[in-house]
Amino acid sequence: MKKASKLVLFVLLVLVLFHRPVIAQILEPNQIFLPMVVKPENTPTPTLTPITPTPMGPTATPIPQIATTGNIQIISIRANGSGTSEPDEYVEIKNMDSKIIQVHNWTIRDIANHVYTFRSYEMQPGQTCRVYTNQDHPEYCSFNYQSSSAIWNNSGDTAYLKDSTGKLIDEYSYN
Repeated sequence: MKKASKLVLFVLLVLVLFHRPVIAQILEPNQIFLPMVVKPENTPTPTLTPITPTPMGPTATPIPQIATTGNIQIISIRANGSGTSEPDEYVEIKNMDSKIIQVHNWTIRDIANHVYTFRSYEMQPGQTCRVYTNQDHPEYCSFNYQSSSAIWNNSGDTAYLKDSTGKLIDEYSYN
């Protein structure tokens, strides 16, 4: 290669690298023109919009709220049980609410002030439980007074159901 050709290539390279708007022309007898790619001035650079990833996995199931008071009703009393101590008499209560109710420290009492205090137990909506005089029935929540004598008067009585704050929730009388 001739010195002049090397010089021309060097000048073209300098022009291409440092003078973008210039189109180089080779100064040889054949007059060859080379196109040059030019980036326009003041062209905005595209920016990527950040994408927030959606977490994959199971959807959280809401934890049901457990109330400490609500609509639990006394629905019946079975007095006049069998035997002299009548262990099979009971008071039947039902959660009429749409929520779970914790009955810990609720009470049922009669006119003679026989008091049953509930242990920690969550009554489900629609669930029925019984409080027996002295029998254990797991199918009815296993509540019992553990009394060696009858609780409910055969001739008539009243049951009072109170929540853990002492608020009267329901009462039920029979003759």
